[in-house]
Parts: sequence; C-alpha cells; structure tokens
Amino acid sequence: MFMVAFTSGLRLNHANIIKACDVPEELNFLINDVPLLAMEYCCGGDLRKLLNKPENCCGLKESQILSLLCDIGSGIRYLHENKIIHRDLKPENIVLHDVGGKIMHKIIDLGYAKDVDQGSLCTSFVGTLQYLAPELFENKPYTATVDYWSFGTMVFECIAGYRPFLHHLQPFTWHEKIKKKDPKCIFACEEMTGEVRFSSHLPQPNNLCSLIVEPMESWLQLMLNWDPQQRGGPIDLTLKQPRCFVLMDHILNLKIVHILNMTSAKIISFLLPCDESFHSLQSRIERETGISTGSQELLSETGISLDPRKPASQCVLDGVRGCDSYMVYLFDKSKTVYEGPFASRSLSDCVNYIVQDSKIQLPIVQLRKVWAEAVHYVSGLKEDYSRLFQGQRAAMLSLLRYNANLTKMKNTLISASQQLKAKLEFFHKSIQLDLERYSEQMTYGISSEKMLKAWKEMEERAIHYAEVGVIGYLEDQIMSLHTEIMELQKSPYGRRQGDLMESLEQRAIDLYKQLKHRPTDHSYSDSTEMVKIIVHTVQSQDRVLKELFGHLSKLLGCKQKIIDLLPKVEVALSNIKEADNTIMFMQGKRQKEIWHLLKIACTQSSARSLVGSSLEGTVTSPASAWLPPMLADREHPLTRVVTPQDGETLAQMMEQNLNCLGHLSTIIREANEEQSRSMMTTLQTDEVKNVPCGTSGGVMIYIDRIEVVNMLAPYAVFDIVRNYTADYDKTLIFNKIHHELNQFCSAHTLQEVYIELFEAEKIAQVAKIRFQQKVMEKETEKRISEIEDAAFLAREKAKADAEYYAAHKYATSNKHKLTPEYLELKKYQAIASNSKIYFGSDIPNMFVDSSCALKYSDVRTGREVSHPPEEALEPSGESPIQNKENTG
Repeated sequence: MFMVAFTSGLRLNHANIIKACDVPEELNFLINDVPLLAMEYCCGGDLRKLLNKPENCCGLKESQILSLLCDIGSGIRYLHENKIIHRDLKPENIVLHDVGGKIMHKIIDLGYAKDVDQGSLCTSFVGTLQYLAPELFENKPYTATVDYWSFGTMVFECIAGYRPFLHHLQPFTWHEKIKKKDPKCIFACEEMTGEVRFSSHLPQPNNLCSLIVEPMESWLQLMLNWDPQQRGGPIDLTLKQPRCFVLMDHILNLKIVHILNMTSAKIISFLLPCDESFHSLQSRIERETGISTGSQELLSETGISLDPRKPASQCVLDGVRGCDSYMVYLFDKSKTVYEGPFASRSLSDCVNYIVQDSKIQLPIVQLRKVWAEAVHYVSGLKEDYSRLFQGQRAAMLSLLRYNANLTKMKNTLISASQQLKAKLEFFHKSIQLDLERYSEQMTYGISSEKMLKAWKEMEERAIHYAEVGVIGYLEDQIMSLHTEIMELQKSPYGRRQGDLMESLEQRAIDLYKQLKHRPTDHSYSDSTEMVKIIVHTVQSQDRVLKELFGHLSKLLGCKQKIIDLLPKVEVALSNIKEADNTIMFMQGKRQKEIWHLLKIACTQSSARSLVGSSLEGTVTSPASAWLPPMLADREHPLTRVVTPQDGETLAQMMEQNLNCLGHLSTIIREANEEQSRSMMTTLQTDEVKNVPCGTSGGVMIYIDRIEVVNMLAPYAVFDIVRNYTADYDKTLIFNKIHHELNQFCSAHTLQEVYIELFEAEKIAQVAKIRFQQKVMEKETEKRISEIEDAAFLAREKAKADAEYYAAHKYATSNKHKLTPEYLELKKYQAIASNSKIYFGSDIPNMFVDSSCALKYSDVRTGREVSHPPEEALEPSGESPIQNKENTG
C-alpha cells in the first residue's frame, strides 16, 4: 500500500492533490524497516478539524462550501481522468493550505487509491464506513462512482453540519433503512416516534443563499443516488464528462450579486445574466424593495458608488463567491433618517420550542441538535450586526469621498476668490489713477466724454463684482460640515460595538462544548442557560442596532448637506470665474484705450516739434529747456560742498573714516555676542492644523491637528530669530509635515488611513493594556502560589512530624509489649483455636487468598483465561480481563 501511495503521488501533478516529494538525504534512512514518505506541508489542518468547531455545528459558510466544491471536485475529476479511484474520501483526508490569504483544499492519503487501467471494476473492500458507497457494503464490484457518493456525503455534511442519512446510527444499521429510498432523496432523519422521514431538500438551518439551494440539491441528488449505474448522471456528449461535473461547473460559474438593503436590514440576491445592464438590475431592485431607481444608491465595501454606465457585473468580483465574502449596500437617497432596529431573524422551530419553555427536559442527543441551532442563531445575530456595521462604514467612506470633493472645490473657490479680490484691488487702483491723470490733462490735453463715461461704468461694475467674491457664508457652512464630520469620525458609535455580542456567542459555544462532552446514555437536561444567552443576545442586538442606525442617520444627513451645498459652491465658483473674466476684459479694454490716447498724443507732439523748430533758432542748453522757469536760476545743492585743497588732507579723512568704521563694527559684534550669551532659549512646540494629504485612491483628506517640536542649536537661536523672527519655521514645518503625510497616505487607501490603521493602533493599545493586566495577574498568581506552597509545605511538615511522633510512640509501646513470653503465649492460643491437624514435617501454605488458585473466567463469553504464576494480583481482586478495553 505504501508503494501504491508513493508511486501515485509521484506521477500526479494537480493543485488539489497532495504532492509527493523526495526524502531529504539527512532523513533518508530506515527505522525498523519502515520506509519514509515525504509530502508537501499544508498548514491549515484537515477538514474534520474545521467541521468540529462549534461555530460550524450547522454547516460551513457559503464561500467555504463553494471553495471546497471547486477544489475537491477538480481533484476528483483529475484522478478519474488518470484512471484512479480514491475510495477513501472523507473530511480527515482533505487538508487545507493557505496560499496568499486564500484557502486551498488538497486530497491526501492515496494509500487506498485503486488504479483501474486494467479494468473498470474493482472488488476490494476498503475505505471509511461512514462515507462508503452502498455497493461496497454488499461487496459488489464498483466503479469510480464510489467517489461520487463519498464526495456528496462530505459536501452535504459541510452544508448541514451532519451526514445526510441517519447520521447518529452505525453504517450497517442505516444501510438497511435507506436502501429503498427514492433517487431524489438526499436526506433522512428519524422522528421522535422512530419513523424515518425522507426529503429531497436540504435541511434548515444552513448558510446557502436561496439561489444556490436548488441547483445544489439537484447536484446532491446525482451524487447520492443509491444505484451506482445512475449515480453521477449520464455522460454529456458535448463535454465528454458526467452530468455531475457539468452541473458542478454551472453552480461555480453562477454570478450572484448579494445586496444588503440598509433600509430594511435584509439581504436580497439576484442572479446576473452575462449581458445585464446596470439599469436593468436597478429595475429588479425597485420591484423587490420599492425603492425607485432614481433614489437608489449602491455602494461597494470601500464606499465607492457603482457606475450606472458600466454593466451590472461590476457588482460581482471575479473569483469571489458567497454572500459572506462580498456585499453591495443599498441606500435610499430620498431618506436621511433610517429607523431601527428592525425585527431580528426568526427562530427555528427547535430553538423556539426551548425559548417558550426553557426548563423542559430533553435527551442529551436531541438537546445537542437544538443547542447547535441555538449557537447558529446567536452567531447569525452577530453576523447580521457585522454586515450592517460594514454598511455603515461604507456610508462613512462615501461621506469622506464627498467631503474630499467638497474640500477640493472649497480650495478652488477660495483661490479663485482671492485671485478675484487681488485683481479687483489692482483694477480699482489703476482705474482711479487713470481717472486722476486723465482729469489733470483734460484741460490742455486730449479728452473724450464717451471714454470717460465708459471708465466710470467699469468702476461701478467692478464694485458690483466685489460682492460676487464674498464667499464667507459658504466657508462657514463648509467648516461647520467639516467639524460635524470630524465629530462623527471620533464618535464611539462609528466604531464596532459588537464586543458584547461576541462574548455572548463565545458563551453559547462554550455551553455547546460542555454539552458535547456529556455522556448520552439515558440523561436529560434543560436549556435555561442557553435561553438566557439567546434573550441577552437579542436585547444587545437591539441596543447596538439602535445606536448604529442613529449614527448612520447622522452620516446620511451630513452627506445630504454636502449634496445640497455642492451646487451652491459650483454656482459661486462659476460667478467668480465670470467676474474674473469680465474684470480682465475691462482692464484690457481700458489699456487699449490708454495706448490709443498715447498714440494720439505722440502724433500731436511730433507735429508741434516740427512747427517749433522752424520758428525758433538754436537752443542754448538741452537741460535748461526741460527745467521750469522758477528752477532755472536756482543753485545746485552739490555746488555748496567744500572740497579739500590737497590730496594729503583727503587721505587723512579716509583713514579716520575707516578706523571709525572698524571700531563701530567691533562694538556691534561684542554687543551681539554678549546678548547671545545672556539670552535664555526655551523649547517651542508648534501646531499645524488642517494638513491636507491624498490617499492612494485619489481621495483628499485633512488631518485636523499635529504638534511639532523643532530643535535648534543654542548658538544659532539668536541669529535666526533676529533675522527671520520667531515664526521662521512655520512654512518649513508645514511643508515637511505635508510631505511626510503625503508619503504615508499615498501608500495607503482611504479605508486603511481612516479606519484600519486607527483601529489597529487602538487594538494594539488595548492589547498592550491587556498584556500588562495579564502580566500583573500572572505575578499575583505567582505570589499567591508561593504563599500556598509555603503553607502546604508547613502543613505537610506538621502532619509528617505528628505521624512520626505517633509511629515512634507506637513502636516504643510495641517494644515493651511484644516480649518473647507474650509472643509464645499468642502462638499457643492460635494453635488451640485451630480445628485442623496437619501431619508431616511442613505445614502447607494454605493461608492465602483462594482466588490465587482459581482460573479466571469470562462470564460473558464463557472463555477461561489463566494467569502466569508470576503475575501479581490487583489489590481489588478483580479480574484483569474485566478491566481490559472491549475492542470488539
């Protein structure tokens, strides 16, 4: 069998079949002639370990079931294509391996695999009885369809949490009761009356969505057909493979969008055709929920609104299956207040039975099933809250995107307003100067009433445009919204509040574990503790959902305010741009008119110069021609400066000036040094507010406040502050912080920056506190243990001393009592009381337990077993065979 497994593993190469490897040289030696088989390592344990977890007592999640169906189905198909029957498929032979965060299933233990190259029928009887195909019970020839039965049984157990046919009975017992079942039957259970009930549907509860249940039932009907000839279905002539694999591929290729309606807290699922448009999906949602297509807002988990121009397939991620893996969240844009909480999920009949009367006594076997459904119900309530919290987080991320867009528009608006203000100020000053200069030259120069009137109209229009640039009221509204959003982010209701529900779920799981460990023989128990947990969980869910929907309503209210404010900002920005363009147009027009006036003035001046040169003679002085008449006769100020008479006197004056300059420089330097030595420097903490940064997704966010300490060398403080003031580093710090934040944010998404990193920091802090608490607890326990050990040692020492003293006293008294005379007296008394007389030199050794001379007998089987003479009897005198474990 070892060689079969080894050779099979070597020639098989498939992602879902365990790979055989060469044994390393340092390990390649035989121990007790047992060969070694090396296989690839899988870190996730086996499927049985996963199924045995209490939280999976009613089946695995949908994504896990579909992943198992895909992986193991592919592996079985590969084995059968290579003419190999596994014959021992069971959860213990399915191992899990984590590959890049995705769980992959692999088939192991090919020791029972049968190579059918030489024939299509096999007759050896191997495999695990609970998952064994019916024909193997009767020792009939079998084909590859035995793997279909085992695979179908295993998938059913993953869906429901237990095997399909009378799972509490032994295989040979349920075989006789199930052999005549209908081909469509996939489930059988025993009623309280002892009658077996058959069903062609999957039992409830399970974690499959309604759209998958029906095709999964059809697939199981093919896999669990009692007739091996019909099992798996006919061969598809087109695809050349059994019908069961065709149907399996159909199930795995279904595109199903799961939508959580946040207005009702209900999940709706739609099967998407390949070419369905987004508008068509919205129409189906409207028929299902009553929310009009215009009021629907569909958000992804990252808070991105789905694009109506793209097909509906954008709601489904490639390679992601199951409603527990990916969800789209539906919001009603016509509502800003969401009423909650809503009615909790309905109780199953079994759970409702114990809730109505928690003190009713039930058998342990039946109680296990009821409590399993109770654990599933409590876990479901926690998962319902988790999904709604994810929807709230998507709404928060959407709000932050809207807020980032509003912030971007606000910055653009402020920049445009400041530019308009600067241009208006320049325009006012320039037009006032132009009007003043125009008025001065108007009496003797060029004049135009039409142009003057146009300039004054421009000035009046500029005054009107100044009102357009006033955006203070919009800034106040935006800043108020920013503050409100920051408060919502800091609110505790914006963080997960399900700790209590998780602790209640763990309590329910612990109760279920304790029940599973209790013996099942004729014992009964009530459900008081489990019902308390159920009631407490429902009450906790109502409380946290009320807080969640209250916080969600505030988020949606802020979002609606932003939506209402965006058009106002756009209108204000449009008006400012229009005013800016008009101002620039008026400025350009006026400049053209001024240059036109200058051209006319230059033309007239040239004409006058020609006339003057023909009437007048030569000009005596070019400079005097430009001087006014009253200044022409004045003396120049520099003509009164006294100049030295010779060069020696000038050199002396220059030397004295240089000496004075050097002395003055020395005095100034010494004063500066003295001042710097006597100056006291203090640590200054700067504060940077509203620092913008962009995430990797292109979303702009703002950090409200950052404190910075900038350290300077003491000797440089005075010069820097004197030359650049105490605020020298504000721009530097802002740019540095802005750069560092952008470096950080650009490498992370909005979700990571705002939620995951902050939550991770919070979790780390909580973990640190809890770790410190645990350390203190351990230290306290250690001290208590030391005290208890010391007390125990003292007690034991006192006890030992007392026993020693008593034994010593007893020995002393016996020493005085057991004299030779006393022993001789006792001997004769014993002989006198004996009624039997023995003859001979030795007295036979008859004073022993009579059981030593007897043979042990097994009452149940009638077999006699004798003990070797050297075997010591047990103190109780019981037969060892009575203590031997019954392996039959």
